[in-house]
Amino acid sequence: MSKPEIPPASTDLPQRSHNRGLMIVILVITVIPVIAAWGIYKWSAANGGLPQSNYGELVTPPKPVPPSSLLDARGQPLPADVLSGHWSLIYLGGPTCDAACAKQVFEVRNFLALIKHTSRLRVFYLAPDEAGLEAARVAIEKFGKPPILIREAEGQPELRGFFGRPQGSMLMIDPRRDWMLTYPPGFSVEGAYRDLRHLLRYSQLG
Repeated sequence: MSKPEIPPASTDLPQRSHNRGLMIVILVITVIPVIAAWGIYKWSAANGGLPQSNYGELVTPPKPVPPSSLLDARGQPLPADVLSGHWSLIYLGGPTCDAACAKQVFEVRNFLALIKHTSRLRVFYLAPDEAGLEAARVAIEKFGKPPILIREAEGQPELRGFFGRPQGSMLMIDPRRDWMLTYPPGFSVEGAYRDLRHLLRYSQLG
């Protein structure tokens, strides 16, 4: 009389155990950051918000920059998308640009030349009129090559009215043409450099 066959031990149990353990690990990795972020958010809401690591003043929410009629240093119209597709720094110039103004603008251009992938960035000097643009060109060229000099068409100050910031301020615009950061007159060029370096490092835009 033959002995009854004993079925082989199931090999599914170790595999099931492994799969269950893997699912638990994935769940922990996925859920814990969400819970932590929620906790940080609730704590910050109760304590006046999270501390900011950026130097510039955040524009919250970011504001889309309206269309504008911009001219170059020769008085020629610029393309409508001149502020799109790349990060832009716009320095708000005045009727004149003294030595302090010229030095600061030149330092902005020089500092930002140190950033990798500078093709993602444009630096503009926005003058109020043709005379202001020429004054800036002469003053800045005493230090070196100026940034992109632009002005608005006569009687069409859309940008300056939209920004509403004083002469000597600098504004950061993202590649989608959203106004992101503001730097007040007398801002630290090194602080602005750190902000933009971090943005270009971690952002996939532009």
